[in-house]
Amino acid sequence: MNPTEHAPPRLLLLGAPDRASLLGRIDRATQRLASGISPLQDELGQPDEQERLAIVGPAQELVALLAVAREKLAEPGRTRLSMRNRGIYFGQGQQASGVAFLYPGEGAQRVGMMDTARQHLSPLREWLSALDQTFLGHGHPPPSELIYPPSGSNADESALFDIARGGPLSTAISLALHEVLVGYGVRPDALLGHSNGEHAAVMAACLDLSRDRQHICDWLHQTSRAGLALHPPEPAQGMLAVSAFSSTALTALLAEREGEVFLAMDNCSLQQVLGGHRAELEKVAEHISAQGGIGLKLPFQRAYHTPLFARWGETLAAHYPLLALPSPKTPVYSCLTGQAMGPEADAMRETMARQWTATISLRNAVENLYAKGIHTFIEVGPDNKLCAFVDDTLRGRPHLAAGMASARQDDMAVLKTLLAQLYAHGVGLDVHGIRLREFPAPPPVARPLTSPPQRQGLIERQAALITDAKARMQAMQQSFLSRRGTGSAHPATKPGTAVTAAFSGGALARELRRQLSTTAMPWLADHSLGRGQPALPVLAFTTSLALAAAVARQTVGAHRSAPVVLTAVKAQRWLALDEGKLGLHIAWSRQANTVDISLRDEQPLHDEPAFSSHVEFIPAAVAPLAPLGEQGSGRCAWTPERFYREYAFHGPQFQCLRQVTWIGSTGIVAELETTLPPAADAELFAADPALLDGAGQLVALWLLEHSIITADTGVFPYQARRVVLHETPPPGVRVRCEGRIAVHGEAVTEADFVFSAGGRIIATIEGFAQRLIALPSILANWIFGDGRMAFSSSTASGERTINLDEWRDTLEANGGIWARALAHRVLNAHELPAWSSHRDVEDLLARIAAKELALEDMARRGMPTPPLHAITISRNLLTYGDYDMSFDYRPGGTPLRVARSKAFS
Repeated sequence: MNPTEHAPPRLLLLGAPDRASLLGRIDRATQRLASGISPLQDELGQPDEQERLAIVGPAQELVALLAVAREKLAEPGRTRLSMRNRGIYFGQGQQASGVAFLYPGEGAQRVGMMDTARQHLSPLREWLSALDQTFLGHGHPPPSELIYPPSGSNADESALFDIARGGPLSTAISLALHEVLVGYGVRPDALLGHSNGEHAAVMAACLDLSRDRQHICDWLHQTSRAGLALHPPEPAQGMLAVSAFSSTALTALLAEREGEVFLAMDNCSLQQVLGGHRAELEKVAEHISAQGGIGLKLPFQRAYHTPLFARWGETLAAHYPLLALPSPKTPVYSCLTGQAMGPEADAMRETMARQWTATISLRNAVENLYAKGIHTFIEVGPDNKLCAFVDDTLRGRPHLAAGMASARQDDMAVLKTLLAQLYAHGVGLDVHGIRLREFPAPPPVARPLTSPPQRQGLIERQAALITDAKARMQAMQQSFLSRRGTGSAHPATKPGTAVTAAFSGGALARELRRQLSTTAMPWLADHSLGRGQPALPVLAFTTSLALAAAVARQTVGAHRSAPVVLTAVKAQRWLALDEGKLGLHIAWSRQANTVDISLRDEQPLHDEPAFSSHVEFIPAAVAPLAPLGEQGSGRCAWTPERFYREYAFHGPQFQCLRQVTWIGSTGIVAELETTLPPAADAELFAADPALLDGAGQLVALWLLEHSIITADTGVFPYQARRVVLHETPPPGVRVRCEGRIAVHGEAVTEADFVFSAGGRIIATIEGFAQRLIALPSILANWIFGDGRMAFSSSTASGERTINLDEWRDTLEANGGIWARALAHRVLNAHELPAWSSHRDVEDLLARIAAKELALEDMARRGMPTPPLHAITISRNLLTYGDYDMSFDYRPGGTPLRVARSKAFS
């Protein structure tokens, strides 16, 4: 689907002087929304109202979300409400005071960043266009190509973190987002830039961004060319993020390597960043890991904020006078001094220049701002990493830290969520302007639902999708051919068998195909998107991991007892067994005893693999978890029995949890049991997928116990930094599993797990990350619930309607996984093969509406109503036993409409 057709979530703000009035306004807004009428302005409250409710969610869910909010606010004594997974926020009391804008440095950018937002936010388009035109005017490549590569070219991710090209982009995007936020009526009391973000902070404070845009772009171009003229440092430099390592030990470590490694950034108590010579940093990382800490290499080729960065600091100092800096309109704080800069221009320039060769401390600056009454921190950039640092620094103290964007969530959803939080928090907003954006007046005349222009638009979209799919398939085939090598001949390989390639020095890239099915391996059906049957089986993250490890083991001829070490483990999307079958392409590139593995669908519409990992066969040191602080019984309300009964979708073979022995704010300890039959780990898998999947299940249980998620929120793994597989116990063995768990932002968890049995460590998972996905309540009910909520609604004329535009994006996302999962729930064995051949969302929703129309008719006749998958549709005829009904479906319109034909029994 074209990004411009993406429908962002709606934002609804209601305010009142007291609770009774607010409940009344909720009721009136509910009635209007249910009737298809936008809430009127008198229902919208200002941030200085005593009672403030904000809701952000899809338009079709606003009525349901209002009902949830009303139920909660009717409880006596309720003064706060924050249901992040549902998009409901409520605040009470005086208007908040003290707002700081935080501008991130170069670590925030990424390929594709803000792509959705630029379709909706004109300042983003204008800033990127101005920056590109400035560079093109001097005969240089436009910077935006780094994040939006031209068709047919690959993204140069390394350039994003280069001082010459990535820096101007991050500054321009931060300034554009500053304009967006100010346009919503938010006014900062202080500005704070982190590293390169200090440029954006100073410019936003001193300059008129709309009037001085070209001056800023000219300066960014000049500094970019100066950066390109600098030679790469010798010896090589880098940066290392350090976590879970004591400050005392870190100070001692730096003293031992004085002049080689430096403390560059003190972000918060949980993270410091080191800069220095790369060879020494690698030794430091190994030492930190051996002591149970975490050392993560950052994608920078220079040691920012250390004496080694003096050359660039001098270059910038020479260019700062070229930037006109009137006195700041808003105080600008420095991460170098922790205090306000200036106010004279030369003093500001001097502070900016000094920060590049000295340690900067975001923690110190945040503490000082908080002491001055700044309790609200907004990250003005393409990610929300700084928010996590603020939350850690101010842990236990009242505050709000939120970002305008995130690498893990839809751009507009994050922005609307920020506005909802600010409103509930009592931060000043232009509520009238937001209302005009969110609920514009309808056009005076509505076009007919079946008008030729709409139908033609649908045909054009379908043709574009087919053309794009063909191009992607051709590119995929060329990619496979290039990896095989021109003129190479490989022996035929039977599906389901591994290939061991001869190795004669250098890297060797090979492929094989493998067929998986629930018929051959019934236990695969116990990991399905859907509680009960029918459902769509998907490969668990750990099943893909165990399969990749087995292929790598066979490739290098390693013994089954040899430890397997997997690093950079990533899952880009689900691998699903549609109709119980999955054809896999497995590609690898081998270098000595290391193998890079990737898994793809047999007929993918994606360039990137679905799953990938680097696999090594080396002695694996095991770093124990830092103490979890286990005290007391650790009893929790979410027992394994309740977890599998009320939340998890796992079938019997994946139900490995037996007992939670301790749970706390930092992690969880549980007893697991191996459940898979002996044949499950024969040659196909190098570990027990169901046992390892217990790590993800324990994260979900921990989140439920701490009320961070509800049953409508899915928790899905997508990466792990390092996994070590030592041995696989036979079925029926009890295994102790210890996990340290943390939540980053609103949508990601990170954890480390250790599995042990008989006093031996059998597996470890480090940097295990999972996304939290809050599904629309109707979809969640159908896939993970009892399937009783209706997708369509009845009209006075006897039709059933569904708003197609509101469902299309959700169901087509991630390779259409949710449409496929829904189809497996509502279509039967006679319908599913035909639908799977085209996977058309409109056809699926039309079938659902027709079946719900039949259920409505059956109920009126006093007949028992069957589940939807028991009803069969062939063309426009619906049958269930002796019952049949013909219906009309007019494609191409929204809302989608299904009506009974004249002749039906």
